[in-house]
Amino acid sequence: MIGGQKLPFDFTAAFQQDTVGRTCKTIHGPGAGIWFWSCFEGGARGTVASNDEAVTAVERAYTRYIVKADWG
Repeated sequence: MIGGQKLPFDFTAAFQQDTVGRTCKTIHGPGAGIWFWSCFEGGARGTVASNDEAVTAVERAYTRYIVKADWG
């Protein structure tokens, strides 16, 4: 929220009661229309063409974090 107003194209991802990630659409500049995603746990992030892809990326990254897929 900015100034008490909810921003369009800016979403949080939750698992149970915890906020675990974010997706948001770039609306200005040369990257307008591109979706940014981030997973707060593990630090994964990226850009994709749609919010559906961004949601899937957050879900995949958080799942990898939970199952410790990248722990060596």
